[in-house]
Amino acid sequence: MRFRGLVCDGHHIQTFIKVLQSFAKFSETFLIRLSENELQLLNDSPQTLSPFVVKCSLNREEYFEEYSFRGVTSDDNVICLRLRSEGISQVLASFLSHIKCLKLRLSKGSMGLANDCLLCIAVNYPTHSDSDRQVCHQIKIDVIRSEEWNDICGQDLHSFDLSLYLPDYRVISTTTERLNDLCHYINVRAKRVDTKALLVLSVENDSIVVKSKFNGLDLNTDEDIDINPEINDNLVSVRVNARKMSLLFSTLKHLKPTAIISNIIDKNRIYFQFFHNSVKFGAFLPNIDI
Repeated sequence: MRFRGLVCDGHHIQTFIKVLQSFAKFSETFLIRLSENELQLLNDSPQTLSPFVVKCSLNREEYFEEYSFRGVTSDDNVICLRLRSEGISQVLASFLSHIKCLKLRLSKGSMGLANDCLLCIAVNYPTHSDSDRQVCHQIKIDVIRSEEWNDICGQDLHSFDLSLYLPDYRVISTTTERLNDLCHYINVRAKRVDTKALLVLSVENDSIVVKSKFNGLDLNTDEDIDINPEINDNLVSVRVNARKMSLLFSTLKHLKPTAIISNIIDKNRIYFQFFHNSVKFGAFLPNIDI
């Protein structure tokens, strides 16, 4: 088992830091899955009762100048780790803004046992001399079985009743926040209208009914997804926890998503995809029957 990665591009360093900061806010612990081609992150929802399942992938070729990897075994050529959010948050808070490069490395802990590992995060800062100043942080981690990752992330990401692009992030985030102040649940309804989509977000309590309608939204026509042909122009709906939906949008605020896709399975769940440059976050919210 071996991993070593080097990130030197300033933009990629800041994006990587923001991704780690996001996952540190989602739950008390989160998971990292290392493979030959990518680094994936997943919030540890079953263990910490996090309100949603969030996943993010960082491509090896795009983010890392150097990437050395060997999995746990040849048959199970991945490495799955559990990290404590508090430790990551403390390390990230100590970073200065002018990082020259960021290095990641797995090393054995003091006991030398198979599951006793450390994640070493080293940052290099430029100086006025020819040499750089390096600061190294060591974080205790747990190596877990890949089955634990699969248990959390084992959801179908390709089959939906309707898939559409949401309005601008600031608009949908503000709308969700205001609806959360009125009711515990948000009804998400959508339908195909010719070549576009209609989205309605609504809440209802003993006093009022509030609806926000968004017309003329683009449909997601990605060939990688499978849209249920039986839905046609019928309305699909999901009722979700308002606080959880608002928390999801507010937590990703610092990433400034450039696009958001909403994938809906009628009366089952909604799967949001947040895009920021080459980074993609995926988050599930289940339907709530009341």
